[in-house]
Amino acid sequence: MEEILNLPEELTEKISQARNDIPFFAREFLGLELFPEQEKWLTHSNKLINILVPANRWGKTICTAIKHIHYCFFKTRMGAEVGAYRTLNVAPHSDIARVVFEYVQQIVLGKFSYWDPITKKRKTNKSKIEWFLPKGGAKETPYMTITFKGGAIFMSRSTAEDKGDGIQGRAFAYISYDEACRSHWLDYEINANLLPRLTDFGGTLDLTSTPDRESPSVTDYHALYTKGKEGMEDYYVQEGIVYENPFLDHVEVKRREEKTDEALKEQIFYGQFVFAASTTFEPWEIDAFFDKNLSFEEPIGDHSYVMGIDLATGEDYTVITVLDVTKEPYKIVHWRRWQGKSVVPQAQFEIIRGIHKNYGKHAKSMDVILDSTAMGGQFAASFLSDIITKNVAFTQSSKRSLISNLKDLLAKKLRSPEIKELRKELLLYRDDDRKLTTDSVMSLALAAHGAIDYQMPEPYAARTM
Repeated sequence: MEEILNLPEELTEKISQARNDIPFFAREFLGLELFPEQEKWLTHSNKLINILVPANRWGKTICTAIKHIHYCFFKTRMGAEVGAYRTLNVAPHSDIARVVFEYVQQIVLGKFSYWDPITKKRKTNKSKIEWFLPKGGAKETPYMTITFKGGAIFMSRSTAEDKGDGIQGRAFAYISYDEACRSHWLDYEINANLLPRLTDFGGTLDLTSTPDRESPSVTDYHALYTKGKEGMEDYYVQEGIVYENPFLDHVEVKRREEKTDEALKEQIFYGQFVFAASTTFEPWEIDAFFDKNLSFEEPIGDHSYVMGIDLATGEDYTVITVLDVTKEPYKIVHWRRWQGKSVVPQAQFEIIRGIHKNYGKHAKSMDVILDSTAMGGQFAASFLSDIITKNVAFTQSSKRSLISNLKDLLAKKLRSPEIKELRKELLLYRDDDRKLTTDSVMSLALAAHGAIDYQMPEPYAARTM
């Protein structure tokens, strides 16, 4: 780059190190101070998918802005000539996307303000590359875009309207997704729109988000986080607590923490996944239940099976769970799910009969447990009476007992291949389930009820935990 070659001698001597050392670049070229955990993130977040799970006010957004500036300054991962060099920041809403857009400008121009723990006053960074952002280089319309000297382009977009489809046809060397948890379609956006756009440059994707328990994609984010924690190739994960950030007044932070609801402290100040104040199943129980080495199985002669059926006709889902209960741990060997209104009742009954015939033909035993309150109560039970072993009427009390039994068995005696929909429901399930999708959980709970010979334990609310 001609612009880099024409740098003052002071910076020219530092170019080589700055190219491969982002924290060094931030200090020497941008005049920013970082704390150790931020430097760790900037140094190691170089896998295909990098996941940052920080507390509020940890400083994730400034790290994201620094990475975009560094990529555009050095045109990192340029490789072969592949046309225009771009980096991209996306966020679920335009107001979030705007923050990184503004931070990039402020940092390059030496106008980024932060609290100094020594003087106890605010100060601005001492950028040495103000020339890198020419006058008129930043534009908000029709989209937020910054064109740097040398031609590199930074873009910031909201995914709210089109799930990220608007970036189709363009290649990027680096993409960041700020507050990824708040997306309604995170899994789709990553796989359909973001990762394919990185292919030409061999680029990287950063996902940064405080795990807000009310966020639509918190379970998808947790699944990605789990992959990284398990050391899966192409994933890097880092967590962060607010007290790691010295550029905050910790006295004020502590005062805020003491006034925060207990159920939210772990999330806000320590960046922990807290799915709900009354979540029934712990994340570790759910992780133990799902076994990545398992897959669904065809029937095996002389085995014993239990089928749990939660029927639906409208917006809810019909879910069928088949457990192999021949020996412990009991395993899910078959699982089906469809929206109730998409299949007429008679067709649903035929699907159930087909599964029953397939697994029960040579089985030692084949039990079927049905929610008898679905599809007009006795209507479904009567049509399936010849194969039903037990009808369970869903009441507040019976549901609590079923869930109590499922919790007893989940991590200890049950195993399942990965089922994304079931994982999400288990993570979000709580006693007050009126606004939750629970069909997959209840289907499993019915099957688990049959696995222990139809005992009905006391609900957890009535037991000493």
